[in-house]
Amino acid sequence: MLKWDHFSESLLVRSVYLITLPIVLVQVVGIIIFFELHWDLVLKRSAQSIVNDIKILELTKNTEEIDKFANTLQIIKTDRKQINEIKPISNWIFKKRINQSLSQIPGQFTASQNDNFYIVSNILDEDYYYLIPKKRIETKTVLGFFLWTIAISIILSIISYFFIKKQIQPLKRLGIITKSFGRGIETPNLKPSGSSEVRGLINDFNNMQNNIKSTFENQRNMLAGISHDLKTPLTRINLMIEDLNNEEIKSAISKNISEMNIMLNHYLDFIKNEKNENLDEVITDILIYEAANNYQNISFLSNESKKVLIRKNQVKRVLINVLDNANKFAKNIYLNSTFQNDSWLIIIEARLNDKSNKPSIILIIDFGEIIGHKKSSAQLTNHYKPEDLIGKQVAAVTNFPPKQIGKMISEVLVLGFPDEKNNPILIMPTKKINNGGKLF
Repeated sequence: MLKWDHFSESLLVRSVYLITLPIVLVQVVGIIIFFELHWDLVLKRSAQSIVNDIKILELTKNTEEIDKFANTLQIIKTDRKQINEIKPISNWIFKKRINQSLSQIPGQFTASQNDNFYIVSNILDEDYYYLIPKKRIETKTVLGFFLWTIAISIILSIISYFFIKKQIQPLKRLGIITKSFGRGIETPNLKPSGSSEVRGLINDFNNMQNNIKSTFENQRNMLAGISHDLKTPLTRINLMIEDLNNEEIKSAISKNISEMNIMLNHYLDFIKNEKNENLDEVITDILIYEAANNYQNISFLSNESKKVLIRKNQVKRVLINVLDNANKFAKNIYLNSTFQNDSWLIIIEARLNDKSNKPSIILIIDFGEIIGHKKSSAQLTNHYKPEDLIGKQVAAVTNFPPKQIGKMISEVLVLGFPDEKNNPILIMPTKKINNGGKLF
């Protein structure tokens, strides 16, 4: 869902602000100046002119010539019976000016209006009314002025929007190319466009991208050359050890040479298969089984199946390297492949900790999303085996300082009760609960 906070942070919107706001401010100032110095003055003079005409009519109201004067002054004298739907004057500026001017006439004159006339009457003498046609005061040029002002603001804002959008498009393309290049996707050089600053930025990015690609290419070529060159002396050493009589030394040397050949083959596979490797859609559980197929001491705690888009050879090589090391230094390997929040997690759950003074088990405990995974070393070998604890829920204290036990750091303290020989028995819930729940 698009949020306004994210929308207002875009360069396009901010640039439109910078251009549109000054335009609007200029228009507002222009309107204020127009009203204060022009329109208000015009209405003031119009109101004074009407009042001067009414003064003349008031001087001749009891003579026969009043109708002649009224026609000449474009004012109609009438009685209340000929007036309907009287209401207050809607133009507040004219209302203020006419009331100020009417105070100059003896009596208590007030002003109102209907659909066609402004109506002036004397509260002390309501036998007659003066009707002033609205066309004498109002003009369509004011409405035209407002419409022109609004139209200019809208047109300039639209022009600014499309102009700035066109200037920002090269930056957007540069952002897409940069993101793809950062993810290792093969990207072409971007054609420079836009302002001189943006074109310079694009050229600098193209140069940087080409230099990085050249550096990687040189490293790959060097790695491939070294790998090929090392195979020759390794083959000679293999032939030379055939003359050794000591089978133990012969076997040890042969084993080390085999390991070095495996590493060299990995490097060569990297150069050959992954130089321009594209993203492939794979099924995770099948890939895990393929990588772990040659290890007899591995147990799968969880191996969820899901289609993902990855570089298959790179991920598989990483898994094999990790499993090779685990196979050398651990008696048992426990592999847990799961998905959390669209992230693929591969975790080794537990193994024997033979480095501590007393036999203990290293636990990797999942405390939920907030705390995450924590390590703990506990002397549980009297009652538990590592494989017995896989998938079990335990209670632990998470806010104690980390403590070094043997050559590892224990991050949490697992809780339990002592048996008759003071060996710990873990506290475990009898029903499944959410990971990270608090004990109370």
